This record gives sequence, structure tokens and C-alpha cells, in this order.
Amino acid sequence: MAIDIGLPAEDRNSLMVAGWTAISKDNPANASGTITSIEIWAAIDIEGLRVGTFYTTNGDTLKCRDSETIPGTITAGSKITKAISIAVEAGDYIGCYFTAGKLERSSAGYAGVWSISSEQIDPDDEAVYGTWAGDTLSLYGTGTEVGGETHYGAATLSGVGTLAGIGRGIFVGKSTLSGTGTLSSVGRLIAVGKAALSGIGSLTAAGTIEAIKYGAATLSGVGSLAAKGVGIFAGKATLTGAGSLVAVGRGIFAGSATLAGTGTLAVIGSIVAVGIQDKSPGMAAKLVARKLI
Repeated sequence: MAIDIGLPAEDRNSLMVAGWTAISKDNPANASGTITSIEIWAAIDIEGLRVGTFYTTNGDTLKCRDSETIPGTITAGSKITKAISIAVEAGDYIGCYFTAGKLERSSAGYAGVWSISSEQIDPDDEAVYGTWAGDTLSLYGTGTEVGGETHYGAATLSGVGTLAGIGRGIFVGKSTLSGTGTLSSVGRLIAVGKAALSGIGSLTAAGTIEAIKYGAATLSGVGSLAAKGVGIFAGKATLTGAGSLVAVGRGIFAGSATLAGTGTLAVIGSIVAVGIQDKSPGMAAKLVARKLI
């Protein structure tokens, strides 16, 4: 499904001046994914343009989900199209901020515009907005919905914060966190690769409705780690230091789980038929006295 957000960029009856963060209430995003293109109509050449997606957290309090700076000048007098890459969730709104120039704006007949006379368009910026009642902006975005495709690559975070790498179809690659924070790597069909955490925090590598899940999940330091597979799980989970580790396979579990240090370790496999249906490559599984080694 194609995503669209905001209203068409066209010549309108009023103007928005620079120095405001403004968010259009009209036409929130119809799906989750990535905004890949925006259309904008400047009344006077715009400089320092930033475009973002926003969501309400409480009434007229809105938070910026993601944003991108559009380099160069937006020339006045016609619709301008720019390529971008901004995360969006269904129900989000599109907004902008610029340092110079004026944007085409309608002053009546629309859902309204949230506005604040400051820059509030960095990701995770949150503020209480006023409303330009009945207004709308000449700012429109289109993009692609998440899901149904294969994702290859990596998602990384260095420092303090939160990072998510999610593939709704097939996720192939890795996600890593160095420092303090949270990292999630999720594949809804097949998740192949690895997830690793160094430092203090938590890490989850999970796959649901899986055919085969294989790879490794490791934790070094203090914290907790979980590695789960519903179809076939092949690989290992290890903990070094103090804490807890759980490795669980509902269909077939092949591999090892080890604990070095102080803490607890659980290895659980139910309905195990090792060597019969295990399709994972490169895994040598042995069944001795009804126990997996």
C-alpha cells in the first residue's frame, strides 16, 4: 500500500512565516513505513527547511517521531518535490520548520494546524502546541508501507538511546547496541542473523511464525538476554557475567546454552525430534538417552 500524509502542495490564500514548527491535522498517515518523497509550495524562497512526522501524546501535546533536513533553497512559485527518508506510523501527522521564507497556507475550511513559535522538530522533541483553526499547509508526503519485502542490512546505535530494526517480511542482517539503552531486532516470518549487546541494558532477538531461525544471541556484562524460536531453533545462547539467560525452542532446538559466572540458565525443548525435521544448515545434532547434547 502506498502511504500518503498531508494535503497537496498548491497555491493558497495565506502564508506561514519562518521560525514556527507547524503540523497539519489534515490527512494523517494511512499506514506505517517510510516517507520517501515530499511536495511543498513556497510563497517566498524557503531556506533551512526541515520536515518531520509527529504523533499526539496527550491532547495538543505532540512528539516528533522522525525528521530530515532538506538542503538548499525551496524556490517559490510552484510545487517542489524532494526525496527524503522519514519513518512514519499510521495516524502520524506531517509538519515542518524553516529558518527563512514563507510557505503557502490556507486560512479556512480545513482541519487546522498545530503550531508553536520555536524549533520542535528534532526526533523525540515534545511540546504543547496551539492551533491555527481551519488552516492547512501546502506540504504533502508519500512513501512505502513496511511489510512484504525482504530487509537486508544492519541497524546500529552507539551511545545512549533506543534502536529498533524490524522486518515484517524477511529480516536478514544484524542489529547491535554499544552503550546504555534498548535494542530490538524482530522478523515476523524468518529472522536470520544476530543481535548483540555490550554494556548495560536489555536485548531481544525474536521471530514469530518462523520456519527456521538460526544464529546467536550473546550478552557480555550485566543484564538479561532472551533468544526464542517457534518453528526450528538452531544455534546457541551464552551469558558471561552476572544475570540470567533463557533459550527456548517449541519445535526443534539444536545447539547449546552455557552460563559462566553467577546467575541462572534454563534450556527448554518440547516436542523435540532432532535429526528428522531439522533443516538448519551446518548444525550437527545428537540425541543421547532422550537428551540433546
